[in-house]
Amino acid sequence: MKKVVIVDSDFNIQNLARKLSNKDFDIFPIANIKATKPLVKKYNPDYVLINEELEGSYKLTKWIRRKSKANLFILSKNPDHNEYKKWKCHGILNHPLTEESLKNLLFSESPFLQDDYKEQLEDRHSIEEIKLKKPVISQYDYNSKFWGQEKRSHIDKKFLKREFNFKDRFSNRDLKKDLFNMGKKDLNYKETGYKILVQNVISIYSAQGGVGRTSTAIHLAKLLNKLGVLLIDLNFAEGPSDISLYLQLPKLPHLSKFISNQDSPQKAFNDTIINVKKHNFDVIQTPPTLRQSDQLDVTTLNNLIEIAKRRYGIIIADLPDNYDDITLEMLNLSSSVILMATLELGAAARLKEIYHLLDPKQKIFLLINKYSKKSSVTPRDISEYLDLSIAGVIEDDPKLLRRMEKGNLSFDDNTIFGSALKEIARKILNYNSNNKY
Repeated sequence: MKKVVIVDSDFNIQNLARKLSNKDFDIFPIANIKATKPLVKKYNPDYVLINEELEGSYKLTKWIRRKSKANLFILSKNPDHNEYKKWKCHGILNHPLTEESLKNLLFSESPFLQDDYKEQLEDRHSIEEIKLKKPVISQYDYNSKFWGQEKRSHIDKKFLKREFNFKDRFSNRDLKKDLFNMGKKDLNYKETGYKILVQNVISIYSAQGGVGRTSTAIHLAKLLNKLGVLLIDLNFAEGPSDISLYLQLPKLPHLSKFISNQDSPQKAFNDTIINVKKHNFDVIQTPPTLRQSDQLDVTTLNNLIEIAKRRYGIIIADLPDNYDDITLEMLNLSSSVILMATLELGAAARLKEIYHLLDPKQKIFLLINKYSKKSSVTPRDISEYLDLSIAGVIEDDPKLLRRMEKGNLSFDDNTIFGSALKEIARKILNYNSNNKY
């Protein structure tokens, strides 16, 4: 069975893969350059098709030529038979990719090679001319006041923090599955010969406040930023959220921009994104009022996540500690769920109610925060009560709040929280921050 990776942000690619249900091919449409490298390493595809307009596409082609034996094709809006020399690829195909041109590529060796170029291109493929509409790239308003200039409201003082080593806690669950190995429900496809690749959607939830969801979400976004991360703040509040304050985000834009412009969802999505240049990941922040937040419904949330999947390798959602429809739907849309708890049986009891609502096929990880040897309740007690293996235990880090207020997201060995989370990410996501992606 041949494997085909199509690197393109065009929404039609996913529909195209559904149509080509031939059992001889596995088709992986992916929209994020950074997430392509681990996919190519994992599956060693026979064909890789790359849209030349994606940022970093040329460097990706050089990497693929070095690391893979795949037949490399470039998708171009201005196809030129001589362009393959510049890209050093097998051929140039027209963008947007059509069903006919993809079939010709996959099901025939050289039937649509033009005679004038057979001698030059040999088994390379020719080009069909189709016009391409340029994507709308919006400009964000960064001139408004930033959150954090006002006096801050309550912020949790002491958060999580260092891993407690249980030798036998990882036996019941495979914590080293590949980042892209999703269940069939997550892939949302019928039993056919192709595969639709989606990005990893990670929700972080706890049954009480002050556990460290936000700290974990922000640090995880920073740690995984090589894969292309979008952090979505769904922890609605009256006034700025902790994410807005810690990252010193501008007051505009926020989620209401997307909610109120569903007639043009892709443009609205562009206008809602804030790029945190210091940490190299994108954020969608909450609206500043609960009245505006209440306008988000399940359908709009699904639209938001669907667009985000086409553009990012990792999507991280910081959830509130309640059971409303938005929280439950976001958990349902997630491929991985991180459940956070302290050594309090009352909070664990509330967490158990959510745990039983989750799909057993989802990757579910339990993180114990604020571990203290003085507590009469042990991490093992929480694990046995929830009937869920522990992915990591983190001790309290008294310096975490001050570091985050300064915008310092550190993973050095001398930082309790950062070093522990880096080790936990390695175990549950099979991610090594030292690797080049």
